[in-house]
Amino acid sequence: MKKLLSKILYKWPFKVLFVIAIAVALAATGIANINLSTGNETMIDPSSDTYIDNNTYQTTFGADPIMVIIESTDRADLLSMDTLSVVNDLNNNLKDLDGVFYVNSPVSVINYATSMSLTNYQNALDGIATNLAALSENIALMSENMPEMDSDTLIESLETIIASQNNISTGLDNEILLMDNMSLNVEDEITLLTATRATLDPIVDETEYNELTRTITVLSQVNNLYSQMTLLSGNFSTGTAQTAIGLQSLLTQLTTMLTSMSQIELNLTSLGTNLFAMSETVSMLADNFNMFTSTFPTEASTLNTIIYSDGVNMNPMLETYFIDDSHIFVNISLEEGTSNEEIEVILAEIENTLANTAFSDSLISGKPVLNYDIKSSMMDSMKTMMITSLIIMVVILLVLFPVPFRLLPLFIVLIAVVGTIGVMGIASIPLTMVSMAVFPVLIGLGIDYSIQFHNRYTEELTRGVK
Repeated sequence: MKKLLSKILYKWPFKVLFVIAIAVALAATGIANINLSTGNETMIDPSSDTYIDNNTYQTTFGADPIMVIIESTDRADLLSMDTLSVVNDLNNNLKDLDGVFYVNSPVSVINYATSMSLTNYQNALDGIATNLAALSENIALMSENMPEMDSDTLIESLETIIASQNNISTGLDNEILLMDNMSLNVEDEITLLTATRATLDPIVDETEYNELTRTITVLSQVNNLYSQMTLLSGNFSTGTAQTAIGLQSLLTQLTTMLTSMSQIELNLTSLGTNLFAMSETVSMLADNFNMFTSTFPTEASTLNTIIYSDGVNMNPMLETYFIDDSHIFVNISLEEGTSNEEIEVILAEIENTLANTAFSDSLISGKPVLNYDIKSSMMDSMKTMMITSLIIMVVILLVLFPVPFRLLPLFIVLIAVVGTIGVMGIASIPLTMVSMAVFPVLIGLGIDYSIQFHNRYTEELTRGVK
């Protein structure tokens, strides 16, 4: 085999060099495909059941999270408007980034509470519509059975209806107050966003400017719906109050004598029709209530109402976010298979959001952060190793290897390194903490054998061997 190889090298030296050059060039194309890997796949077989089960879990529930620790003086300050506004900005800036599965923070509880308030209001509207429909049916039934009812039964039924009307009117008045408060919150948000937009350049900050414009438009539409709801509820309240007055007058007339039964029956039929129409309108309003969206409170009083529902004790759901009395955490769960580039963008967004705030020095940690730093350190170490070894080998070859083409062994080693990395990229073999140990060995053995071969070749030339 050695004789055959020697014969080929001796007979076709340039062809052999050409073939080697082509092979190295082809291998070099795989350098672009090389990637660093410090995840679970470097420690366990990706085809094993354990790895597959863990991969399924991370796909369903999110991968290892990034943790942001917010520090302040006490619990009250951690739950203040200033602190939670920063956490809300962090939540909004991260939730739509590639690689982010879910952002879990105290703001998640606040948003859930505001959405539940809208749900409760919708349920209240459904209840009013149902009561109005039932009341309409009762009045219609009473109108049909009017000739068969004695005065006592009729008076008792009317008293019940009057009480129901008064209850409905009271409920509508309370709903009007609630809608006025919600409208004020939306107006405050519009004012705040309009002021923020005024500070932006429509051309330089086009994306953010357009996003704020769309948000202001949506909030304006929501505010118009609040105004319409307030007007409708006011009309309903006036109608029910007038109905109660009418029924009271009717009851007064019935106490003297049931002389106008036909007229009373006609009035009851008209009243039942009106109440049924009101129930249909309220039901339609409840069905379209999903047009409203919950937003983070803009007033500290509203925020405190959500945090301290009874005015004293904190919402128990917020307790889970406290590490101690001076620290809370924000959990950013990542999607399975989030790339190093996506993690870099997420970390940069976290730092940008917290910059110029009281929490710019917050702790940012977690396995993804550690893996990212490990990969960066591995690349930096590899670059340092390659540059340092190159400089040392050049110095040694120039000083201690006084032969023609003394730097040729270094060129041979570089070809070996390029070829090795390229083949790893083509074969989809990642760079890990284990595989990186190959390069020091490769460089050490490569430079030794190249120098030895070069030296022997030079010795043969000095003897006159062709």
